[in-house]
Amino acid sequence: MNAFVAALAELCATRRFEEKRLIAPSRRVGNQWLDAAARAGRPVLNARVETLFSLAVNLAASLLARDGLSVAPRRAELLLADRTLRTLLPQRLGYLSSPPPVPGWPPPFSRAWPTYGNRGSRGALAPGCFHRRLQGRGSAADC
Repeated sequence: MNAFVAALAELCATRRFEEKRLIAPSRRVGNQWLDAAARAGRPVLNARVETLFSLAVNLAASLLARDGLSVAPRRAELLLADRTLRTLLPQRLGYLSSPPPVPGWPPPFSRAWPTYGNRGSRGALAPGCFHRRLQGRGSAADC
């Protein structure tokens, strides 16, 4: 066990019932750290893993709620980023400005975050519907 996990296990043992927030690079990594502390034989209770992003959203949410606002959903964040890129850097988008290969995704993000949920479903598009030959392989429906 490394020094960090040993210190985390000791903290969890001494403050057993208090709420603890562990700031980690990702929730997966944070949960792995907590698992390692638990495997070391120390009880891990009331520990919650946070990322810097989730911590910022939680802090901002209370301030936004005070003014009657809320945090934008993930889809709105993508659309806002798309509009910002297209407004500020229209000539520098390069390959990101081509038509989206998946219906509904903004062009700059369609290649970065492809959706695989439509494969084989009734609403999926056939390969001929895409502007590139290999896109849409495995889809069940026609255009």
